[in-house]
Amino acid sequence: MPEVIFHHVCIQTNTYEESLRFYCDLLDMKIVKETAGFHGRAYNTWLQKDRFAIELQTPKGDQTFDPINSGHAGLAHLCFWVENVETACRALQAKNITDFHFA
Repeated sequence: MPEVIFHHVCIQTNTYEESLRFYCDLLDMKIVKETAGFHGRAYNTWLQKDRFAIELQTPKGDQTFDPINSGHAGLAHLCFWVENVETACRALQAKNITDFHFA
């Protein structure tokens, strides 16, 4: 079997600017391509760090996305590995990011 490399995950968001701040400022991802007006969306943006990418999408037109419901099929969560959870939590809080869960 040929090598399979995980490329990206697509994340849809109602809070585009806040999401960009989280991924770019906190996780040090870089905007590779930001496309305004992509298929009726305000933005479709590619973010990357090393070999991992996120495709960040806003809703189409005047729509908003429904909140995450763990009872539905599809992506249930996105997990980031950190060496020290307490340090990571303090870094999030220092950037006024308080809506997060950790296990």
